[in-house]
Amino acid sequence: MTKKRTIIIMLHIGFWLLTFLPYIDKSYVEFVGSDLKYLVMIEFYSLVFPFYINYFLFSKLIEKKKHLYYIFIIFGFTAFYVLFARFFEQYWILANENYNWQYIHIILGILLYILISTVFKSIFVWFKNKEIENDKIQAELNFLKIQINPHFLFNVLNNIYSLAYTNDKKTAPMIAGLSKILHYMLYDCKENTVLLDKEIEFLRNYIKLQQLRFEENKNIDLYTEGVNINHRIAPLILLTLLENSFKHGDINTNDKAWIHVECVVVDNILYFKISNSVSELGNIEQKNKGIGNLNVKNQLKIHYHKKHNLQIEKTETEYIIDLKIDLNL
Repeated sequence: MTKKRTIIIMLHIGFWLLTFLPYIDKSYVEFVGSDLKYLVMIEFYSLVFPFYINYFLFSKLIEKKKHLYYIFIIFGFTAFYVLFARFFEQYWILANENYNWQYIHIILGILLYILISTVFKSIFVWFKNKEIENDKIQAELNFLKIQINPHFLFNVLNNIYSLAYTNDKKTAPMIAGLSKILHYMLYDCKENTVLLDKEIEFLRNYIKLQQLRFEENKNIDLYTEGVNINHRIAPLILLTLLENSFKHGDINTNDKAWIHVECVVVDNILYFKISNSVSELGNIEQKNKGIGNLNVKNQLKIHYHKKHNLQIEKTETEYIIDLKIDLNL
């Protein structure tokens, strides 16, 4: 038996103990003018039985949108219990001649406990759906991370292969740089959020790794401001945007190409901007349709729903991404 199921059972037991607690007091039994065994019997059939009939029927019928069936069943059971009370009255009066029976009491009791049952079930269903939703979101996030890693690794390993094939002396430093990046991706990115300064350090390592591919350092810079140890962010979102700048810009073919990265935090709002030069409009269109941008949009939707703003501006010579994220989670 799971811990959650045990808690639910204990809540039910506690509820019914509180309900039948007054019957332990003899003065209460004398007040209602009834023999205890008859009183408990009528309470069981008029309260406990409809409570659990409604408890197990409610979610099934409501989820299937069979509202009319549900209402019909509730009224049907209420009518049944009124007839049952009429039958039971004849038997009970033999033992309780002074008992003043009023059908309205049993009807109100049934409806009250059906309402309580509905509230119970609604709360449990809400928590269950919330748990399912959280599991679904976590599974989707894991899937998105799996998409990022092979995409990133394919590009880097392809670069390392090219260097190794020509016995380039930069091969060893590039492998060492890749090792640092993999350590971050495998161990630090397990949580839903990471320290923003670590993510920025990761971006710097990625830029260094990319610079090793070229004979001379390219015009690539990363500027930060306002970042402190309290700022956290969902991992790898910024990497994907930076990686796209390398992949779909003209940094590989143009000696005058450039990539500028800005990461500024003001009042817990992250302003992240990447701009890069491009040579052809076709590169921009390819970028906008790639896996990277779609991945970023999906992650932003999950992590920062209604707490982010992503704008893309493109011209024939420049590609700009402006990302604004509210870090107050």
